[in-house]
Order: sequence, then C-alpha cells, then structure tokens
Amino acid sequence: MMSEAPEAWKKYLAWLRLYVAVSPESAEDAWKVAQCFDAVKPEDQIPGHFYRYAHDNSLIAFKADGSGQWYPSGQMPEGFDPARVVELPDFLVKNLRDELVSLLNAALENAPDHQQIAEKIEIINNLHTADRAARLLASLLTTLRQVAESGAAKVEFLEQAANQMVGKELLAGKVTGRDAAGVVFMSAMAKQLAQMDEKTCLAIVTRMLNIAAGSTEELGAAMLKECIRLNLKEQIAGALSALQSTGNEIVKQAQAGTYPEGHPEYCLEIYYGGILQAIPYLLSAQDNYTFLKNAPGLTEDEREIFAQREEATEERAVRLRYALLFATGDLDQSRLRSMQGYTRFLLKQDRKKADEFVRQTIEYQFFYPRNFVSVLTGESA
Repeated sequence: MMSEAPEAWKKYLAWLRLYVAVSPESAEDAWKVAQCFDAVKPEDQIPGHFYRYAHDNSLIAFKADGSGQWYPSGQMPEGFDPARVVELPDFLVKNLRDELVSLLNAALENAPDHQQIAEKIEIINNLHTADRAARLLASLLTTLRQVAESGAAKVEFLEQAANQMVGKELLAGKVTGRDAAGVVFMSAMAKQLAQMDEKTCLAIVTRMLNIAAGSTEELGAAMLKECIRLNLKEQIAGALSALQSTGNEIVKQAQAGTYPEGHPEYCLEIYYGGILQAIPYLLSAQDNYTFLKNAPGLTEDEREIFAQREEATEERAVRLRYALLFATGDLDQSRLRSMQGYTRFLLKQDRKKADEFVRQTIEYQFFYPRNFVSVLTGESA
C-alpha cells in the first residue's frame, strides 16, 4: 500500500496507531490538544504552565516530568502563579479521522491496491459506530459459546480470540484498544476460573451469553461484576495481575528495539506497534482495578493494594498513549534531532544531567526504544 509514497504510508501508520490505541473519541481529544498546544508561543510550551480553552474553565497542567494533569474545576493548586495559565487558541481544527481518510483518498488515484485502500477507508469511517461494535460483540459471543459448549472449559478459544484481536486486528486498525480490552480481560478471567473450577468457569461463561451488552468492553465489565458477586476476588486479582504483567512484558520486548536484519529504518515502526499492542492489557487492568477497589467485602489493605495497582497501570497506559501522540509529531524526526542536540549539549556541561535526560526520554516517556541511547548521545551502544 502507498508504495509510491512511503512517507505518506509512515504518516498514515502513525496517525492510525493513535486513532485506535484507546478509542476514536480519545484520539480526537488528544489530537485537538496537541494542535492547539503547537500553536502557542514556544516560551509557553515549557513545563510549569497551565492551559485552558477560551470557553472551558478546566485546566491542564504541564508537569516537569512531561506528563499532564487535568483540573476539571479550573482551580489551580495552591502556590502556583495565575500568570502561568496559557489560553489555548480557540479555532476549528481538522479532526483525525478526516486526516486519515484524506490521506487514503490521495493514495487511491495511483494505487494498484485500490480495493484494499477503499476497504481501509470504510473501516475508519465505521470504527466509532454501534454496528461495528455489535459485530465484534457477536464474534466474541460465538467464541464464548464454543467455550460453554466444550464441556471442558476450553478457554484457549478465548485466548486465541484475544491474540488475534491484539496481534493483528488492532495493528491493522480494525478494532480499538477498548474493544480489545474487553476480550483480553475475559480471556484472562476465564483462565483463572478454569484453574479454580471448570464447572464455575463454564457456568459464568454461559451466563455471559445472555447478558445484554452493546460492546466487548461492556460484556467484560458484566463478567467482572458477576465474579465480584460470587466473591471471586482472588481470581479477579490474578487475572488483573496477569494483564498488567503481559502489558509490561510487551513494552519490555518493544523496548529491545528489534528490526529485520539490514533494515534499521523499521525499528521505530516495530517499536510503536509494540507499544500499541501493550495498551489494551494495561487499559483493561486499569479499568477493572478501578471497579474492584470499590467492591464490597474488601479489607482496607486490599483496597489500598488495588488502588496502587490501578494508579500504576493508568500511569503506564497514559505514557504509552502520549508516546504514540509524540510519534505523530516527529515523522520527519525533527524532534529527535532536537533531542540529540540537547543531549550532546548536556554531555559537554554535565554528564549526569545528560544521562538523566536520556533515561527520562526512553525509560519514562517511552519516546524511543533503548537502542536509541546511542542515537541520542552519538556514542557507541
């Protein structure tokens, strides 16, 4: 696809990853904020500032570690100077879906794979619709029916569905992170239940076939509620811990910075694809920890543990999503060159500060894989 325009294809992939990482709505919000942020003066784009839209009282804080925090009340934390509030320009911007479709339409003219591109346009236009969500749900219900009718809790059917959704369909932009989050949770939960008692597992899976839900995410939430009702908190905690571990392991593998022999130019595409695949696991763990920590019958220590795990998965998921957003603004690698220059400046001034900057960029903000340490410093790996 887009063989005549590799840069257009690179742009499409970067935008698509952001668009499907969580949901189209979430991506559009991030896309708008990024465009508005880029429009303010450079001196107003440094950490320590607060931002608000002209017709919105809420504030967004830009913290020193590169992360952001939303203050819906619009009330600044005590001790901050109101002069640090920057009003974001209130102008209409193109939405991300239109940008994606426009890019694909431009490729239609001379592309030999005309039908393939037309199908991608249709998928993007339908990605946010209830009909598409219903089709995904129907497919999941078919898988659940296979498990329920197996008589032996063959939960590998669910595992295969989860792997297919995250490993292929998410990367292809056919599903979103929220779609996949519901499926990976049900797979992890069924696995825990099967290890405990196959009859209980089959009973819960069968019950899910009669739940009124509008999406895979909603059905996953219904399964969690049923397991809480049955006081299966140990199995729930096991499933969420497995999701968290899987997400973190995928990030770890992505950070290795692998690429086909002789083609280092594919390193970043593979890296960002890995980040994308980690998000559904962390998103599912985060959302379900949020629900679990408020479940009845927990001790205060259990609530505290689940709250800590919720915070950890949320922080990791947010940073991965921000890395995908960062990638859409560095298609020409101008930001990378800027970071290279700043790193080499720091190396001349203070080696510790240079090392910390590189560590933050790679290990904390996830902008690049670990083998980019040498790219930033100009030193051998």
